[in-house]
Amino acid sequence: METDDLVGFVSDVTTIAQARCEHATDYTDIETLICRLPTAHLTFTAHDSLAPCSGPYSMALLVRACLLKDTNGWDETALHDHLRAYLSLRQALGFESLPNQPTFWRAWNERFSEELCDAVQKWLMRL
Repeated sequence: METDDLVGFVSDVTTIAQARCEHATDYTDIETLICRLPTAHLTFTAHDSLAPCSGPYSMALLVRACLLKDTNGWDETALHDHLRAYLSLRQALGFESLPNQPTFWRAWNERFSEELCDAVQKWLMRL
């Protein structure tokens, strides 16, 4: 069942992250956790300013990328550079091709609803 429930999203990923972070031994474990967060059932359509013409990158995919960005305190350029340098991480997140830096900026600043940005921030604060 697909949903746009951000409260459920924050709750689910927080529970998973807290359980897995207890066993994390290095940064790679945190990246792996973000790559494996259960977002497939979420459409985020209600939080996508471009819906229904959203382009080549799904909201779930961009949410994972922004979680990685914010977990590290990076800006969009640092996220882009990191994903360019680590093909295996890019693929694990689900990117078939690497979005350019402005795509990441537009996702966070123009495409995501304020509620979605808040949900990402709430998740990070719970870690």
